[in-house]
Amino acid sequence: MNSRFDLAASMVALAGLALFFLAAAGNPSAGLQAWLAAEVAWAAVSVGCLTIGLMRVLVGAGIDRGFGPALAAGGGALPLIAVGFIPVLLGLASLYPWASVPPTGWFQKLWLQTGFFIGRTAGYYLLWTVLALLLMHRAGRATAIAGLIVIGLTGSLASVDWMMSLEPDFHSSIYGMLFLSHACLVGWSLATALTLLAGGAAKPQVAAGYMIGGIAMWAYLSFCQYLVVWSGNEPSDIGWYLLRTGNGWGHLFWAASFLEGVLPFLFLMPARVRASRPAVAGIALSLVIGGMLDMILLVLPSFRWAFGPAALAALPAIVGLGGAWMLVFGRHYRKLINPAGQVGHGG
Repeated sequence: MNSRFDLAASMVALAGLALFFLAAAGNPSAGLQAWLAAEVAWAAVSVGCLTIGLMRVLVGAGIDRGFGPALAAGGGALPLIAVGFIPVLLGLASLYPWASVPPTGWFQKLWLQTGFFIGRTAGYYLLWTVLALLLMHRAGRATAIAGLIVIGLTGSLASVDWMMSLEPDFHSSIYGMLFLSHACLVGWSLATALTLLAGGAAKPQVAAGYMIGGIAMWAYLSFCQYLVVWSGNEPSDIGWYLLRTGNGWGHLFWAASFLEGVLPFLFLMPARVRASRPAVAGIALSLVIGGMLDMILLVLPSFRWAFGPAALAALPAIVGLGGAWMLVFGRHYRKLINPAGQVGHGG
């Protein structure tokens, strides 16, 4: 990854953001909702990279070889995502129903307060950024253990705050774990694709094995949530699924399911595919695209839009923010693979 990578990332960022602002100009409300979807999507990627990076440190793999540099660099992009979240915090009243109409339950009244929400969000990003810096600078196993506990707690809470609270009547005790499994799967897939395409010394079979396991975990948790909702037969919970399969969203639902789950899983079954660097990289990119569509599906139907304005604004927002993410990623990645740089061994 060199200056040409930076140039390409910069052009993608500028083009995507320009298209996003054009799409949002006619409907600022839909634009802000689309920006929330893009922010959550790329936050998940960085948190996933950070989580898998700490897991590798815990088992002694470190960040100085294989997929380690890409995972650490992905976590290093968290400050960018944190800055991008500022418009969301400024527009809370137009995004979250509880920010304008106080909820009725005693716990929701306590938890869903604007100041408390902003403070928690700042805390999440601060903790994740500290962990990302530690990962890039000789994180040891003790740091990895503490960091994974912190991410398990804060990642679950962040998903509930940022996405599930868009519909305060919907409840799911597995929502946080589902978000973290998605984050790890998409973060690992993007790190895999970038490492293999950059010619990094990493085995595609290892990446494929992790992706198969990640897909299985994500699919299992998704099914568990659906099964509990179906068994409970609560109108508010069933309505959450109906919103994501009606008004045109059903097409996106099936596209995300196939790209993030079914197709990658099936294509990775043959051993010769798992041994091919281009094939594994391509499948990983397909999985990332499916993951981005999944984040759009989790966020935008909450606003009762039919598939259209907000979704059309979300796509360039994700592309534009992704270009900026890649720019930051590339700079961290070059520092981590530079033999003269300081690279952590993780234990």
